[in-house]
Amino acid sequence: MEKTTAVVFASLATLLLMIPLISAPELIYDDFNDETLGTNTGGAAGAMSYDGNHDPTISFVQGYEGRALALTYNLPQNQWAGYWSFFQSDEGGYDLRGYTDLQMWVRGASGGEIFKVEMKDTNNRYRAIYVTLVPGFESGATTSWQKLVIPLYNFASVMDLGNVKQLNIVFDRAPWQGTVHLDKITFTTDSPARSLPAGLIVDDYNDGSGPNNLGGGCGIMDPDPNGGPEWITEEYVGGAYEGLGCLKLTYNRGTSSWVGYWSFLHPDQHGIDVSGYKYLSMYVKGASGGESFRVELKDSSNKVSKQVISGITSSWKEFRLDLSGFSGVSLTSLAMVNFVMDLPPNSGTVYIDLVRFIRENENAPQQPVDNTIVRIFPENQNVRTGENFSVQIGIIPVTGVAGVQCTLRFNPQILGVLDVTEGDFLKQGGASSFFQVISLDNTTGKIEITGVRINGSANSPGVFATVQLKAKDNQGTSQLWLEDVILGDENGQVLPVTLRGAVVSVEAYAPWDVNRDGKVNIQDMLAVISKWKQTGPAGWIAEDINKDGKINVLDLILIGQHWTG
Repeated sequence: MEKTTAVVFASLATLLLMIPLISAPELIYDDFNDETLGTNTGGAAGAMSYDGNHDPTISFVQGYEGRALALTYNLPQNQWAGYWSFFQSDEGGYDLRGYTDLQMWVRGASGGEIFKVEMKDTNNRYRAIYVTLVPGFESGATTSWQKLVIPLYNFASVMDLGNVKQLNIVFDRAPWQGTVHLDKITFTTDSPARSLPAGLIVDDYNDGSGPNNLGGGCGIMDPDPNGGPEWITEEYVGGAYEGLGCLKLTYNRGTSSWVGYWSFLHPDQHGIDVSGYKYLSMYVKGASGGESFRVELKDSSNKVSKQVISGITSSWKEFRLDLSGFSGVSLTSLAMVNFVMDLPPNSGTVYIDLVRFIRENENAPQQPVDNTIVRIFPENQNVRTGENFSVQIGIIPVTGVAGVQCTLRFNPQILGVLDVTEGDFLKQGGASSFFQVISLDNTTGKIEITGVRINGSANSPGVFATVQLKAKDNQGTSQLWLEDVILGDENGQVLPVTLRGAVVSVEAYAPWDVNRDGKVNIQDMLAVISKWKQTGPAGWIAEDINKDGKINVLDLILIGQHWTG
């Protein structure tokens, strides 16, 4: 018996040693092998166009592997058409924060076809990235199958990757007709995770077009666009300081004129408050070196102030302009950030990247690091006083993890912990684990947790623990953060980690204002209907208005009795 057991454990050990050689699991969004419209994750899909009469023709053809989606489009100039798809059957959000890349196989029927990949979250914030920013696709698709890889980092500065509801393919640039084949759209963990740059990002240029990250319009300016010797062109290109793209401005201002680039800080062109920041930062390089230009700030009262960018080289260099040097401009109502070419040399090319407002000690964006990420998610939640909700402690490993120790901290005046349960991280692959809550103290706001995998290590992203909380009657904001975090490998050696916290905001909304928009109307009715006949602990979700653990007509009655319209 002992000999047999030893052989079994030896075999298991051999298998466990093989685990690190296997790639992390991927999410197959759609492989098109069923030749039907609809994603592998359960969402609907179809064609779209600007007027409904120019929808691409959809067919299924031989793919890179199996079958592929073929989109054939024919558009009037400067219009658009495309393909829409949802992650979920109810058009709800999907959490992509455990992944680092969006990948798909692409080929064009003729070559040179250009499109953008658009993702949208449940708040309808979206980003669309042109494939021409991706290495290998600078001139569009080719007639051979190529893998398109877009790091999700490039979407994260504009939208919530924790609640992505839609993925679309959009044609809105020449050539205005063509056919593109797509196969095996997946989300992977192939690239190292990376953090977003600190500060308020005006534009990182990682999408290949305007508007900027804040939603403001942008473009080139020429005092005499229909004549005169001066001219300027804009282009979004690769080779960026960070992310996929940067802004390329090529100009000739003549002997005494000027040209430039304008950018609003708000979609409606109103001013925003940047008074809490110390610097306007940007990364700049020149095609030759020695180029110079002015940065112009304009407030909502049209007051203007400028500072000079000089000392540009042919390599990327950060320029930090102290906001106190922009005299006479209201930083509490700043409307525009502009670049004005009115200095020698009179012509040239400059590249600009990552324009942002930063505080005193905020640094350059972090480059990819080989640290295991331990994070709390969702990263931001808004809950009502008295509401029960949950957060999860997730782990994204870069190497095998055999054990975890961590302490979760929170504001005990705002939140209280109800329960802590183990997630699937240490148990992946059917393994056994030991999981223990060492202490739970709602007085000081502290939970100590540890867990160990029995034999081997966990190599794929997963949830280490789920924490059930209750919002107290006090309104306010509670940071959730991790401390005393230790992760170890199979040999008992410490693994380097990167920690990411979260924020919970507790607000006092009336129970019948289910969607917390300050109104009691049909939208609240529809929210209750969407959870119809669901059951759970009393008050477990906002739709359980009367807190009886059931979603039914009694909840609708309370909305009707407090109707505001």
